[in-house]
Amino acid sequence: MSSSALSSPDREAGDITQFLPQSESLSFLLQILALRGRRVRFERPWRTGMSTRVCLLKSRYLGVRIGEVLDGRYRVFGYTGAGVFGNVVRCTDQNRNDVVAIKIIRNNEIMRKTGLRELEVLRKLNEADREDRFHCLQLYRTFYHHNHLCLCFENLSMNLRELLKKYGNNVGLHMKAVRSYAHQLLMALRLLKKCGLVHADIKPDNILVNESKLVLKLCDFGSAGHVRDQEIAPYLVSRFYRAPEIMLGIPHDYGIDLWSIAVTIYEVYTGKIMFPGKSNNHMLKLRDRSRRSTVVHDALLIDFFELIFERNKACLRFLVQ
Repeated sequence: MSSSALSSPDREAGDITQFLPQSESLSFLLQILALRGRRVRFERPWRTGMSTRVCLLKSRYLGVRIGEVLDGRYRVFGYTGAGVFGNVVRCTDQNRNDVVAIKIIRNNEIMRKTGLRELEVLRKLNEADREDRFHCLQLYRTFYHHNHLCLCFENLSMNLRELLKKYGNNVGLHMKAVRSYAHQLLMALRLLKKCGLVHADIKPDNILVNESKLVLKLCDFGSAGHVRDQEIAPYLVSRFYRAPEIMLGIPHDYGIDLWSIAVTIYEVYTGKIMFPGKSNNHMLKLRDRSRRSTVVHDALLIDFFELIFERNKACLRFLVQ
């Protein structure tokens, strides 16, 4: 899919030729800023006099240096991001001369258990999709580095939110791109249901695209689990992508992932969050208001959803059974 195919032809999307590959940070400071942006709480080195590396260690993150070699084969050349569960680095696999992404799980009991649960889910998905046809991120191998569990993945270019900001900020992507992405997301959901799993955190941040922008993969299975083990919790799934049954505190199943994908597809097409509520109650109010008053005037949008449903009829039938 070319870059021109990503931008909407009907709406001003900006000149995408000006964008260059995102530069990689050579400083732990940017890694810390990334952590702060995700509301991870830890002591700030500029207030305590600690070094950045010590600060990361106190928060149970593993601070790694550019050029450092992990497990005797992965040479770090950049940082991809950081979150509650750990940080992600890009490395060159010196054994295969290939680029990989390595997720380094925080070294505390809760995160370690979460990492092991994610590992179990990934192995189950990869085993069920040996030909890599269903658009879930492929796990290559695991290892420990300084007592941190490390998950080695295929390397992809950026996440869907970053793609939207570059090529469709506030206007969305071209319908051809959205249609392709929607089909791939539904394929991923089909694999999850086949394995009896619920992702429970589908959103643009947890969907990666490759360098050509043709292929996407569902990632970050830290919240995933078997459908029969799903607990009723009002704050499961990121708020904008949270299904009504979660907010209402009623039993739920695979449908919560289907809801998340539906509002994600809307966001990718329009460039806008479907229900930008500030709380569960606000989210439900926005949803009810849209059900009562929304009249779809965009003929292209109608055609789009007809195409989505028609081309994925068998998949959708399987998902809603």
